[in-house]
Amino acid sequence: MPRDDADAVAEKLLSQLFRRSLEDGVITAQERARLNRLARRLEISKSGRESVFRRTGALELKKKVKNSADDGVVTREESAEIAQLRQTLGLGVAMTATVDGSHLKKTHKYQRTAPASAVLADLDAIRNIDGDAEHQVRFWTRILWLGMLALVGGLGLFVVNLDLVGGVVDVAGLVGGGVGVVGLATIVFAVIRRFLHGQLDVDDRRYELAAGILTYLSRDMAADEQVSVEIDFRPHNHKSKFVEKGKVGYWNAKFYVDPWIILKGRFLDGTKYAVSMIEKQQDRHRTKRSASGKLKTKTKTKNASEAIVTLKVKQKRYPELSAHASTVDASSVRLPGWVSVKTVGVEEEGLTLRSTTKLGWDVYSPGEREQEHDGVHWIAMKFMYLYSLLNQAKKAKHK
Repeated sequence: MPRDDADAVAEKLLSQLFRRSLEDGVITAQERARLNRLARRLEISKSGRESVFRRTGALELKKKVKNSADDGVVTREESAEIAQLRQTLGLGVAMTATVDGSHLKKTHKYQRTAPASAVLADLDAIRNIDGDAEHQVRFWTRILWLGMLALVGGLGLFVVNLDLVGGVVDVAGLVGGGVGVVGLATIVFAVIRRFLHGQLDVDDRRYELAAGILTYLSRDMAADEQVSVEIDFRPHNHKSKFVEKGKVGYWNAKFYVDPWIILKGRFLDGTKYAVSMIEKQQDRHRTKRSASGKLKTKTKTKNASEAIVTLKVKQKRYPELSAHASTVDASSVRLPGWVSVKTVGVEEEGLTLRSTTKLGWDVYSPGEREQEHDGVHWIAMKFMYLYSLLNQAKKAKHK
Protein backbone atom coordinates (compact mmCIF):
# COMPACT_ATOMS: atom_id res chain seq x y z
CA MET A 1 0.00 0.00 0.00
CA PRO A 2 1.39 3.48 -0.89
CA ARG A 3 2.53 5.50 2.13
CA ASP A 4 -0.01 8.29 1.56
CA ASP A 5 -2.86 5.75 1.52
CA ALA A 6 -1.52 4.09 4.66
CA ASP A 7 -1.34 7.49 6.40
CA ALA A 8 -4.95 8.21 5.44
CA VAL A 9 -6.13 4.87 6.87
CA ALA A 10 -4.14 5.42 10.08
CA GLU A 11 -5.61 8.90 10.56
CA LYS A 12 -9.12 7.55 9.96
CA LEU A 13 -8.67 4.90 12.67
CA LEU A 14 -7.36 7.49 15.13
CA SER A 15 -10.24 9.82 14.25
CA GLN A 16 -12.79 7.09 14.95
CA LEU A 17 -11.35 6.39 18.40
CA PHE A 18 -11.24 10.12 19.19
CA ARG A 19 -14.88 10.48 18.12
CA ARG A 20 -15.91 7.66 20.45
CA SER A 21 -13.94 9.22 23.30
CA LEU A 22 -15.81 12.50 22.76
CA GLU A 23 -19.27 10.99 23.14
CA ASP A 24 -19.60 12.14 26.77
CA GLY A 25 -17.99 15.51 25.99
CA VAL A 26 -14.88 14.81 28.10
CA ILE A 27 -11.50 13.29 27.27
CA THR A 28 -10.15 11.58 30.38
CA ALA A 29 -6.46 11.01 31.05
CA GLN A 30 -6.92 7.29 30.35
CA GLU A 31 -8.67 8.02 27.04
CA ARG A 32 -5.95 10.47 26.05
CA ALA A 33 -3.26 7.92 26.87
CA ARG A 34 -5.10 5.29 24.81
CA LEU A 35 -5.30 7.70 21.86
CA ASN A 36 -1.58 8.47 22.10
CA ARG A 37 -0.69 4.78 22.23
CA LEU A 38 -2.73 4.13 19.09
CA ALA A 39 -1.09 7.09 17.34
CA ARG A 40 2.38 5.75 18.14
CA ARG A 41 1.48 2.27 16.88
CA LEU A 42 0.14 3.80 13.67
CA GLU A 43 3.34 5.88 13.35
CA ILE A 44 1.44 9.18 13.46
CA SER A 45 3.61 12.09 14.61
CA LYS A 46 2.68 14.30 17.56
CA SER A 47 1.69 17.18 15.29
CA GLY A 48 -0.20 14.74 13.06
CA ARG A 49 -2.27 13.31 15.91
CA GLU A 50 -3.15 16.79 17.20
CA SER A 51 -4.21 17.77 13.69
CA VAL A 52 -6.51 14.71 13.57
CA PHE A 53 -7.97 15.63 16.98
CA ARG A 54 -8.64 19.22 15.89
CA ARG A 55 -10.32 18.28 12.62
CA THR A 56 -12.44 15.57 14.21
CA GLY A 57 -13.36 17.77 17.17
CA ALA A 58 -14.40 20.66 14.93
CA LEU A 59 -16.64 18.35 12.89
CA GLU A 60 -18.22 16.88 16.04
CA LEU A 61 -18.85 20.35 17.46
CA LYS A 62 -20.41 21.51 14.19
CA LYS A 63 -22.64 18.43 14.13
CA LYS A 64 -23.76 18.94 17.75
CA VAL A 65 -24.57 22.62 17.15
CA LYS A 66 -26.54 21.74 14.00
CA ASN A 67 -28.51 18.97 15.72
CA SER A 68 -29.34 21.25 18.63
CA ALA A 69 -30.64 23.97 16.34
CA ASP A 70 -32.65 21.73 14.01
CA ASP A 71 -35.86 22.11 16.04
CA GLY A 72 -35.41 25.86 16.37
CA VAL A 73 -34.78 25.72 20.13
CA VAL A 74 -31.50 25.16 21.95
CA THR A 75 -32.28 23.90 25.45
CA ARG A 76 -30.22 24.66 28.52
CA GLU A 77 -28.95 21.06 28.56
CA GLU A 78 -27.93 21.25 24.91
CA SER A 79 -26.19 24.57 25.51
CA ALA A 80 -24.29 23.07 28.45
CA GLU A 81 -23.24 20.08 26.34
CA ILE A 82 -21.97 22.38 23.59
CA ALA A 83 -20.07 24.49 26.12
CA GLN A 84 -18.53 21.36 27.64
CA LEU A 85 -17.45 20.09 24.23
CA ARG A 86 -15.95 23.48 23.33
CA GLN A 87 -14.02 23.49 26.61
CA THR A 88 -12.76 19.94 26.03
CA LEU A 89 -11.61 20.87 22.53
CA GLY A 90 -10.03 24.09 23.75
CA LEU A 91 -12.34 26.20 21.63
CA GLY A 92 -12.94 29.07 24.03
CA VAL A 93 -13.71 32.69 23.23
CA ALA A 94 -11.49 34.87 21.08
CA MET A 95 -10.05 31.89 19.23
CA THR A 96 -8.66 33.92 16.34
CA ALA A 97 -5.17 33.07 15.15
CA THR A 98 -2.82 35.84 14.02
CA VAL A 99 0.07 33.64 12.84
CA ASP A 100 0.91 33.00 9.20
CA GLY A 101 3.64 30.92 7.63
CA SER A 102 5.43 33.78 5.87
CA HIS A 103 5.94 35.73 9.11
CA LEU A 104 7.13 32.63 10.97
CA LYS A 105 9.54 31.75 8.15
CA LYS A 106 10.95 35.29 8.15
CA THR A 107 11.44 35.80 11.91
CA HIS A 108 11.28 32.29 13.47
CA LYS A 109 9.76 34.05 16.48
CA TYR A 110 6.33 34.37 18.04
CA GLN A 111 5.32 37.23 20.31
CA ARG A 112 1.88 38.33 21.46
CA THR A 113 0.01 39.80 24.43
CA ALA A 114 -3.63 38.69 24.44
CA PRO A 115 -6.13 36.51 26.36
CA ALA A 116 -4.98 32.92 26.84
CA SER A 117 -7.58 31.61 24.36
CA ALA A 118 -6.19 33.83 21.60
CA VAL A 119 -2.61 32.80 22.31
CA LEU A 120 -3.63 29.13 22.33
CA ALA A 121 -5.27 29.67 18.94
CA ASP A 122 -1.97 31.07 17.64
CA LEU A 123 -0.06 28.11 19.03
CA ASP A 124 -2.55 25.80 17.36
CA ALA A 125 -1.93 27.60 14.07
CA ILE A 126 1.83 27.15 14.54
CA ARG A 127 1.19 23.47 15.23
CA ASN A 128 -0.68 23.21 11.92
CA ILE A 129 2.06 25.05 10.03
CA ASP A 130 4.73 22.83 11.57
CA GLY A 131 2.73 19.66 10.91
CA ASP A 132 2.27 20.56 7.25
CA ALA A 133 5.98 21.40 6.95
CA GLU A 134 6.94 18.03 8.46
CA HIS A 135 4.67 16.27 5.99
CA GLN A 136 6.16 18.19 3.05
CA VAL A 137 9.73 17.50 4.21
CA ARG A 138 8.96 13.77 4.38
CA PHE A 139 7.32 13.88 0.95
CA TRP A 140 10.20 15.69 -0.75
CA THR A 141 12.71 13.43 1.01
CA ARG A 142 11.03 10.45 -0.65
CA ILE A 143 11.12 12.29 -4.00
CA LEU A 144 14.81 13.00 -3.40
CA TRP A 145 15.53 9.29 -2.92
CA LEU A 146 13.59 8.46 -6.07
CA GLY A 147 15.66 11.01 -7.96
CA MET A 148 18.87 9.47 -6.65
CA LEU A 149 17.72 6.00 -7.69
CA ALA A 150 16.83 7.32 -11.14
CA LEU A 151 20.22 9.06 -11.45
CA VAL A 152 22.22 5.97 -10.40
CA GLY A 153 20.10 3.59 -12.46
CA GLY A 154 20.13 5.82 -15.53
CA LEU A 155 23.90 6.34 -15.41
CA GLY A 156 24.44 2.63 -14.90
CA LEU A 157 22.30 1.81 -17.92
CA PHE A 158 24.13 4.46 -19.96
CA VAL A 159 27.59 3.12 -19.05
CA VAL A 160 26.65 -0.52 -19.67
CA ASN A 161 25.43 0.31 -23.16
CA LEU A 162 28.29 2.63 -24.07
CA ASP A 163 30.77 1.42 -26.66
CA LEU A 164 33.99 2.84 -25.25
CA VAL A 165 35.96 2.12 -28.44
CA GLY A 166 33.57 3.58 -30.95
CA GLY A 167 31.96 6.09 -28.61
CA VAL A 168 28.54 4.89 -29.72
CA VAL A 169 25.51 4.56 -27.43
CA ASP A 170 22.59 2.36 -28.38
CA VAL A 171 18.91 3.10 -27.69
CA ALA A 172 19.01 1.55 -24.21
CA GLY A 173 21.97 3.73 -23.34
CA LEU A 174 20.18 6.85 -24.57
CA VAL A 175 17.15 5.93 -22.47
CA GLY A 176 19.44 5.43 -19.47
CA GLY A 177 21.04 8.81 -20.06
CA GLY A 178 17.63 10.45 -20.25
CA VAL A 179 16.54 8.78 -17.01
CA GLY A 180 19.76 9.97 -15.36
CA VAL A 181 19.12 13.57 -16.47
CA VAL A 182 15.55 13.41 -15.15
CA GLY A 183 16.86 11.95 -11.90
CA LEU A 184 19.39 14.78 -11.52
CA ALA A 185 16.72 17.41 -12.17
CA THR A 186 14.44 15.70 -9.66
CA ILE A 187 17.21 15.76 -7.05
CA VAL A 188 17.82 19.48 -7.52
CA PHE A 189 14.12 20.35 -7.38
CA ALA A 190 13.49 18.09 -4.36
CA VAL A 191 16.42 19.57 -2.45
CA ILE A 192 15.11 23.10 -3.03
CA ARG A 193 11.54 22.22 -2.03
CA ARG A 194 12.71 20.28 1.00
CA PHE A 195 14.82 23.24 2.14
CA LEU A 196 11.98 25.74 1.70
CA HIS A 197 9.49 23.64 3.66
CA GLY A 198 12.16 22.81 6.23
CA GLN A 199 12.31 26.49 7.19
CA LEU A 200 8.84 26.06 8.74
CA ASP A 201 9.67 22.74 10.40
CA VAL A 202 10.17 24.20 13.90
CA ASP A 203 10.91 22.43 17.17
CA ASP A 204 7.45 21.28 18.30
CA ARG A 205 8.65 21.01 21.91
CA ARG A 206 8.71 24.80 22.10
CA TYR A 207 5.12 25.59 21.14
CA GLU A 208 3.81 22.46 22.87
CA LEU A 209 5.43 23.55 26.15
CA ALA A 210 3.90 27.02 25.84
CA ALA A 211 0.48 25.54 25.06
CA GLY A 212 0.71 23.01 27.89
CA ILE A 213 1.78 25.59 30.49
CA LEU A 214 -0.83 28.11 29.39
CA THR A 215 -3.60 25.50 29.44
CA TYR A 216 -2.56 24.53 32.96
CA LEU A 217 -2.27 28.10 34.27
CA SER A 218 -5.39 29.49 32.57
CA ARG A 219 -7.60 27.45 34.93
CA ASP A 220 -6.78 30.01 37.63
CA MET A 221 -6.96 33.08 35.40
CA ALA A 222 -9.82 35.30 34.31
CA ALA A 223 -11.07 34.52 30.80
CA ASP A 224 -10.11 37.99 29.54
CA GLU A 225 -6.81 38.21 31.44
CA GLN A 226 -3.92 39.20 29.19
CA VAL A 227 -0.89 36.93 28.94
CA SER A 228 2.38 37.78 27.27
CA VAL A 229 4.21 35.06 25.36
CA GLU A 230 7.53 35.19 23.51
CA ILE A 231 8.95 32.11 21.77
CA ASP A 232 12.20 31.99 19.82
CA PHE A 233 12.21 29.07 17.36
CA ARG A 234 15.76 29.65 16.14
CA PRO A 235 18.27 26.86 16.95
CA HIS A 236 20.02 26.89 20.32
CA ASN A 237 23.35 27.44 18.56
CA HIS A 238 22.15 30.29 16.34
CA LYS A 239 24.87 32.88 15.85
CA SER A 240 22.86 35.47 17.82
CA LYS A 241 23.05 33.21 20.89
CA PHE A 242 26.81 32.75 20.83
CA VAL A 243 28.52 33.79 24.07
CA GLU A 244 32.19 32.80 23.91
CA LYS A 245 34.79 30.25 22.91
CA GLY A 246 36.77 28.26 25.44
CA LYS A 247 38.25 24.96 26.50
CA VAL A 248 36.54 22.09 28.33
CA GLY A 249 39.28 19.65 29.19
CA TYR A 250 40.96 18.84 25.88
CA TRP A 251 37.89 19.93 23.90
CA ASN A 252 37.53 23.23 22.06
CA ALA A 253 34.06 24.56 22.76
CA LYS A 254 31.64 27.25 21.63
CA PHE A 255 29.20 28.33 24.32
CA TYR A 256 25.63 29.39 23.55
CA VAL A 257 22.84 30.69 25.82
CA ASP A 258 19.30 30.61 24.47
CA PRO A 259 16.44 32.16 26.52
CA TRP A 260 13.85 30.77 24.13
CA ILE A 261 10.55 31.27 25.95
CA ILE A 262 9.11 33.90 28.29
CA LEU A 263 5.53 33.68 29.51
CA LYS A 264 3.92 36.23 31.86
CA GLY A 265 0.43 36.63 33.30
CA ARG A 266 -1.67 37.09 36.43
CA PHE A 267 -3.85 34.73 38.45
CA LEU A 268 -7.29 35.42 39.86
CA ASP A 269 -5.81 36.17 43.29
CA GLY A 270 -3.70 38.97 41.81
CA THR A 271 -0.41 37.06 41.90
CA LYS A 272 1.73 37.81 38.85
CA TYR A 273 3.81 35.02 37.39
CA ALA A 274 6.65 34.68 34.91
CA VAL A 275 7.99 31.50 33.34
CA SER A 276 11.15 31.30 31.27
CA MET A 277 13.29 28.52 29.83
CA ILE A 278 16.98 28.85 28.99
CA GLU A 279 18.94 26.34 26.95
CA LYS A 280 22.71 26.30 27.45
CA GLN A 281 24.58 24.49 24.70
CA GLN A 282 28.20 23.62 24.10
CA ASP A 283 29.36 22.64 20.62
CA ARG A 284 32.63 20.78 21.22
CA HIS A 285 35.28 19.59 18.79
CA ARG A 286 38.87 18.35 18.90
CA THR A 287 41.45 17.08 16.43
CA LYS A 288 43.64 14.12 17.27
CA ARG A 289 46.31 12.27 15.34
CA SER A 290 45.70 8.51 15.27
CA ALA A 291 48.36 5.82 15.61
CA SER A 292 48.47 5.56 11.79
CA GLY A 293 49.32 9.25 11.55
CA LYS A 294 45.93 10.43 10.24
CA LEU A 295 44.22 13.48 11.71
CA LYS A 296 40.69 12.80 13.01
CA THR A 297 38.19 15.40 14.14
CA LYS A 298 35.56 14.51 16.71
CA THR A 299 32.52 16.60 17.63
CA LYS A 300 29.82 16.40 20.29
CA THR A 301 27.14 18.61 21.82
CA LYS A 302 26.29 19.16 25.48
CA ASN A 303 22.98 20.69 26.56
CA ALA A 304 21.41 21.81 29.82
CA SER A 305 17.89 23.22 30.26
CA GLU A 306 17.09 25.73 33.00
CA ALA A 307 13.54 26.60 34.05
CA ILE A 308 12.77 29.76 36.04
CA VAL A 309 9.42 30.47 37.69
CA THR A 310 8.75 33.73 39.52
CA LEU A 311 5.71 34.77 41.57
CA LYS A 312 5.09 38.42 42.43
CA VAL A 313 2.63 38.93 45.30
CA LYS A 314 1.18 41.81 47.27
CA GLN A 315 3.38 42.24 50.31
CA LYS A 316 0.50 43.10 52.61
CA ARG A 317 -1.05 39.69 51.91
CA TYR A 318 2.15 37.85 52.84
CA PRO A 319 4.03 40.02 55.36
CA GLU A 320 5.87 36.98 56.75
CA LEU A 321 6.98 35.71 53.34
CA SER A 322 10.58 36.93 53.42
CA ALA A 323 11.20 35.70 56.95
CA HIS A 324 9.63 32.31 56.24
CA ALA A 325 11.03 31.66 52.75
CA SER A 326 14.55 32.75 53.64
CA THR A 327 14.84 29.65 55.84
CA VAL A 328 13.99 27.30 52.98
CA ASP A 329 16.71 24.84 52.03
CA ALA A 330 16.97 24.06 48.31
CA SER A 331 17.32 20.38 49.19
CA SER A 332 13.75 20.38 50.55
CA VAL A 333 12.21 21.43 47.23
CA ARG A 334 10.15 18.65 45.68
CA LEU A 335 10.55 18.48 41.90
CA PRO A 336 10.75 15.59 39.40
CA GLY A 337 13.73 13.35 40.11
CA TRP A 338 15.35 14.11 36.75
CA VAL A 339 15.86 17.83 37.54
CA SER A 340 18.08 19.62 40.07
CA VAL A 341 17.23 22.70 42.12
CA LYS A 342 19.60 25.64 41.67
CA THR A 343 18.19 28.35 43.93
CA VAL A 344 15.08 29.47 45.78
CA GLY A 345 15.22 33.25 45.66
CA VAL A 346 13.32 35.47 48.10
CA GLU A 347 12.49 39.06 47.33
CA GLU A 348 10.30 41.61 49.07
CA GLU A 349 7.46 41.01 46.66
CA GLY A 350 7.85 37.40 45.68
CA LEU A 351 9.72 34.17 45.06
CA THR A 352 11.88 32.77 42.29
CA LEU A 353 12.66 29.08 41.82
CA ARG A 354 15.41 28.06 39.38
CA SER A 355 16.06 24.44 38.43
CA THR A 356 18.01 22.67 35.72
CA THR A 357 18.49 19.34 33.99
CA LYS A 358 21.02 17.84 31.60
CA LEU A 359 18.60 15.11 30.55
CA GLY A 360 16.40 15.28 27.49
CA TRP A 361 12.74 16.16 27.96
CA ASP A 362 9.61 16.60 25.86
CA VAL A 363 5.91 17.43 26.22
CA TYR A 364 3.53 14.50 26.65
CA SER A 365 -0.19 13.97 27.10
CA PRO A 366 -1.65 14.56 30.62
CA GLY A 367 -1.88 10.82 31.24
CA GLU A 368 1.84 10.32 30.53
CA ARG A 369 3.37 13.37 32.19
CA GLU A 370 4.20 11.95 35.59
CA GLN A 371 5.85 8.89 34.02
CA GLU A 372 7.96 10.77 31.48
CA HIS A 373 10.50 13.60 31.39
CA ASP A 374 7.75 16.11 30.70
CA GLY A 375 8.32 19.85 30.60
CA VAL A 376 4.79 20.86 31.60
CA HIS A 377 4.90 18.58 34.66
CA TRP A 378 8.27 20.11 35.57
CA ILE A 379 6.87 23.66 35.48
CA ALA A 380 3.62 22.66 37.21
CA MET A 381 5.49 21.19 40.17
CA LYS A 382 7.47 24.42 40.51
CA PHE A 383 4.23 26.41 40.76
CA MET A 384 2.83 23.94 43.28
CA TYR A 385 5.93 24.26 45.47
CA LEU A 386 6.01 28.07 45.36
CA TYR A 387 2.33 28.25 46.26
CA SER A 388 2.95 25.88 49.17
CA LEU A 389 5.47 28.44 50.45
CA LEU A 390 2.90 31.20 50.10
CA ASN A 391 0.33 29.16 52.00
CA GLN A 392 2.83 28.44 54.77
CA ALA A 393 3.67 32.14 55.00
CA LYS A 394 -0.04 32.98 55.22
CA LYS A 395 -0.48 30.51 58.07
CA ALA A 396 2.54 32.01 59.85
CA LYS A 397 0.85 35.41 59.63
CA HIS A 398 -2.18 34.18 61.58
CA LYS A 399 -0.21 32.45 64.37
